[in-house]
Amino acid sequence: MAKSNNSTNSNNSRRSHRVIFLYFIVFIALTGSLLGLFSEYFNNKSLLSVDFENRLAGQETKQEEALQNQSEAAASVDINHDPLLHAKQEQLKVYFNQSVIMLHAKKYQLSIVALHKVLEIDPKMPEAHTNMGFSLLGLKKFGASRDFFLTALALDDSQLNAFYGLALSHAELLEYQSAIGAIVSYIHLSPDNEPYVNSAHKKLQTWRQAVSEQEEKQAPSEG
Repeated sequence: MAKSNNSTNSNNSRRSHRVIFLYFIVFIALTGSLLGLFSEYFNNKSLLSVDFENRLAGQETKQEEALQNQSEAAASVDINHDPLLHAKQEQLKVYFNQSVIMLHAKKYQLSIVALHKVLEIDPKMPEAHTNMGFSLLGLKKFGASRDFFLTALALDDSQLNAFYGLALSHAELLEYQSAIGAIVSYIHLSPDNEPYVNSAHKKLQTWRQAVSEQEEKQAPSEG
């Protein structure tokens, strides 16, 4: 009887060790995937096109400020320490930060998934609409990206990056007059220290030239 108990205990012990070992393997796999994701993010960041990288880099401070404002607004409303409201704000931060990482890593579809979650929590967050515009721009869905940039500007017309993204979307759709209008707004509203105004001026010249060429083609030939 003692031997039987010992055998049972030994078997149970081996099973416990196997379970612990399996959990350990799963933990290592998940950790490796996460590290791989961040590694890919930092590696791919340098591969982004100049315009795209510049726009994203320019967004980060404003987006951080927006998230901070969201938290402060929630704190001021949350007089009774509403745990549901607090949880939603924390979720918003998590999803928004996920979208930024995915956008930098050129995982546009995953960025869109995270941004849908953000917009479910706060449908009027202009930074989320701006990021959605850039995600769709990355997927070459230019009509949809244009619409999200327009929504972002309707919510907050100080979103410089939305003007820039809107201009790029219009240009890809060959809507050069609208592209010119958006990039001119970006140039006029940019502060003196905005580092990407020179790039915007070059695009403005290119699109004006494209408009001239379009007009020449459409003009009736003489004789």
